[in-house]
Amino acid sequence: MMQERRAYWRVNIQDKISCQIIDEPDRQYPVTDISPAGISFSADREFPIAMLLQLRIILKTSSFVEKNEVTAKVNNCRRLQDKFIIGCSYVRRNEPKA
Repeated sequence: MMQERRAYWRVNIQDKISCQIIDEPDRQYPVTDISPAGISFSADREFPIAMLLQLRIILKTSSFVEKNEVTAKVNNCRRLQDKFIIGCSYVRRNEPKA
């Protein structure tokens, strides 16, 4: 049995949350897992480990669409049947000192 090592809660939602790589505005990837620390999405191609992505996270409900932009670093990329699951952590920027 695998030990749970996650420090944050996770939301496992499909079809309501997707993400776009900002440089690929015509393509959306389904989000498979999301938390305050990171995001996983499925794709039809591999992404290199440590690659930085500028992501737009899109949440759709019956009453609104919310979009948030984040920088994320690819931590893992694993094949699952005919797709890849891309696991990323958010890149935190240091706040400027006053």
